[in-house]
Amino acid sequence: MKRFIFLLSFLPLLLASSVWAAVVCGDAIEDANPSPIDPEVVSYTTPAGSNQVLFVGVVIRSGAANILSATHAGNSMTAIAAEAFLDPIGTRMFYIVSPTSGTNDVSVDLNGVPLEDAIVVFTCSGVNTVAPVHDANTATGNNTAPTVTVANVIAGDVVVDMMGTDIAASDPTVGANQTAFHTGFILDDIGYGSSQQAGADGGVMSWTTALTQQWAIHAVAVSPAASTGQPVSLIMLGE
Repeated sequence: MKRFIFLLSFLPLLLASSVWAAVVCGDAIEDANPSPIDPEVVSYTTPAGSNQVLFVGVVIRSGAANILSATHAGNSMTAIAAEAFLDPIGTRMFYIVSPTSGTNDVSVDLNGVPLEDAIVVFTCSGVNTVAPVHDANTATGNNTAPTVTVANVIAGDVVVDMMGTDIAASDPTVGANQTAFHTGFILDDIGYGSSQQAGADGGVMSWTTALTQQWAIHAVAVSPAASTGQPVSLIMLGE
């Protein structure tokens, strides 16, 4: 009489119908301009990767100009929220899913020429390209502690931000559990910073500035792509 032993492989993936890919953000560049133009154009090389979303963060110092829109390789980018503005500082973020590969221009359209501006561009891979933005928030204030909380954040998300402050003579200091993409200041007039944080750390994006001044900050939680589990293999052994 034969006996048979049945083995199931990939049992953990049978029990969980999907797993979450890791969101990886990087390849950031900055372009700080003491004498801006409109539109502001930056050349950017998209890194190799899959499930990609390209982000642009913009800070301006001007009570007369506003941040209107952005394009990448001539393709319209999506504004994540309205401009966060506290005179004279404005901040806004945009994104585009599946950005064109290679080196292309990022163009930011303003409705006037600001006194100074700064742009940070970076790419996140492993993103849910159908619904890349899990949640977002903006804030403004007048102190030394620019802060915004993205409330609806879960483990697996990555939170990214763009912050600008008026009258800065030094780089702002990035907050707890954050890794800065870039920080800087221009002509002692404008300070800026962009950073990332793992969603498991809670979604509070904060900075410290040397001077009490107006600031504006924009932050967004980026959702990871779902990876379908491997099929279960049924192996029959006889003896």
